[in-house]
Amino acid sequence: MPKSGKDSPLSLRNLLANTPLDQLKAIAHHLGLEEGLISRARLMKTLPATLANIGSVINLIEKLPPQCQAWLSIITLLEEADLPSSSILPKIPKGYLRDLLNFGLLFTLDSGSKGGLYVPREIIVPLKKYFAPRLPQLAETEKQPAYLRQNGLALLHDIFTIISLAHKGQLRITKQGKLFRRSTQSIIDLFETKPTKPPFPLEEDGRRLEFIINYLLYKNIVAIVGGNIRPYEEAERAWHSQPIGERVTDLLTYWENNNRRGRVGYYIVKALLTSLRVDKLFSYNEFRSTVRKMAKATQEITLKPRTILEDIQHLCTFGLADIGLSEEGKAVTFAVTRLGKAILQGYESTYRAPQDNRLTVQADYTILSSKEISLELRYKLERFCDLEKCDQMLQYKLDKDTVYRALIEGMSEEEILTLLREHSSTTPPQNITYSITQWAKSFGRLTFFSGLFLVVSDEELCDELFASRKVKPFIKEKLLNRILIMDLESYEQLYENLLAEGYLPKPLSDSSLMIKTHQAPMILPISRLESPNCDEQMIMVLKFAIQSGIKTKLSFTGEDGETQDEEVSPIKLVGSGKKPRLQYRPGEGKSISDIPISKIQVLSL
Repeated sequence: MPKSGKDSPLSLRNLLANTPLDQLKAIAHHLGLEEGLISRARLMKTLPATLANIGSVINLIEKLPPQCQAWLSIITLLEEADLPSSSILPKIPKGYLRDLLNFGLLFTLDSGSKGGLYVPREIIVPLKKYFAPRLPQLAETEKQPAYLRQNGLALLHDIFTIISLAHKGQLRITKQGKLFRRSTQSIIDLFETKPTKPPFPLEEDGRRLEFIINYLLYKNIVAIVGGNIRPYEEAERAWHSQPIGERVTDLLTYWENNNRRGRVGYYIVKALLTSLRVDKLFSYNEFRSTVRKMAKATQEITLKPRTILEDIQHLCTFGLADIGLSEEGKAVTFAVTRLGKAILQGYESTYRAPQDNRLTVQADYTILSSKEISLELRYKLERFCDLEKCDQMLQYKLDKDTVYRALIEGMSEEEILTLLREHSSTTPPQNITYSITQWAKSFGRLTFFSGLFLVVSDEELCDELFASRKVKPFIKEKLLNRILIMDLESYEQLYENLLAEGYLPKPLSDSSLMIKTHQAPMILPISRLESPNCDEQMIMVLKFAIQSGIKTKLSFTGEDGETQDEEVSPIKLVGSGKKPRLQYRPGEGKSISDIPISKIQVLSL
């Protein structure tokens, strides 16, 4: 609920100013003020100061029916826990609502409509003074459960796993927009939290996976592209930049808005949890009984034991509470976590999760990490590794394909090796560092550019491709010594054939085979085209230079008839027919120029 200061539109004085005259007279009557206060002006002079008096408000509370007092005690409980009481005000029955309005303890800005109900801050203070000593106090218990269910940040980690799989193109969906059934179980097996028996609500029949994907789609962190779920990089970066506590709060808010909006019992559960000490065990049965008594006192709310249990189970799923279970799987105790306390009391941005960023790099290309590895490090690690198992520890597999994926995404060999050296508990095995170095050397000896140009690193490799039965059929023409013009329509098949032959080409950035690219412009050795009669080849090479962002050296005849040499940045080709022109920028700070292709004598890349 918005705080109402002295000048706030929700302050007591402003709320009274928007209150109908008949209701102002009713408030004055219940306060025992003199009958002569009949005009709005006289009432507005007296009521604000009287209602701001703690003694006057307590007298009003004691005159109310027990059911109204029960509603006020719930409002106080929420305000005491810094939770918004405005969420339950629309649930108050009309009869009790009329009493609270006529007693001046509740106000509306919309002529009695439940859409705009407010408790001014001046009234909250005496409410707390009256009800705080009467609010339930739970005692800690010495009873130890057979098993303490602690979720911690498991749900957040599972969301990260889904984003990581989306990056790798491993979330394929059916025409109906559902994940393929065969892949669903393999994904669930990678989740950190394993279901209890009986399972918590968000763990039944893949509900956890469905909830995560719906959340990511709602936040635009991922999108359905063709037959796959893919990440949106900007939204993902924004999500990663949030403090962990804020991410969990956002996740909880999304769930509440879809499942618990306006549920008074749920707000009572949250408010009582807020009042408890962190990491101390309390009796679940006593807690459940207290919640039901508070709800029952309103004579309007009936809470079933199962509803209260599900509320606690959900809060445990989000890491706000731990639940102690008996050997039969029944809840016997519970505790509020540090994360839960931070979120419930509104200082989630200050929460700091425990971290263990040590890695164990093994000679069999397996990497082990704690489940408490920071998400920032895990993000970098999963760019060049695949998560294979999530049990007591996280187990990753590193191989040629995973490193290739990282290289495509712009991660360098040095970044990979530095990460392993900095975080490995021992020196990484020599075979691991050697393999990464060799794979990196193989990467980029061939480079695809849209056009379709295949840039080859040296002439020897070019001859090798011409000798390959799987590659030669796709070569349309050789341009210069290291640029091959390929069949664009056969790109995907050519790409697969090159992989099968053992090459690691840089793919097209807009290819469906790509996850994403962060590729810097290529720096190529100088190649030359010299001929006044090769306009068509000139145009093809210039298109290549424009698409790849490569600076170009031109030799051309100037207006004075003299030959000029200039290094330029090609922008685009303009004109049509037999007189195409190149538009280019001569250098930093210089204006854009253009030149007929026919006047270019020498073109160098």
